[in-house]
Amino acid sequence: MVCALIGIMIAIVARIAMIALKLSTILPFQLFVCSAIGLIGALLIWITWFGQ
Repeated sequence: MVCALIGIMIAIVARIAMIALKLSTILPFQLFVCSAIGLIGALLIWITWFGQ
C-alpha cells in the first residue's frame, strides 16, 4: 500500500514537472505517461524494499 501511495506521488510530481517544462503541450496521452511513470516508480520501490 505504501508503494502505491509513493507511486501516486511520483506521478503527481511527473505531471507538475511536465507542466513546468512545457511538455504538456507537446506530449500526447499525458494520463498514460504519468500513470506509467508512477507505476515504474512504485515497482522500483517495491523491488528495492522487498526484492532479493
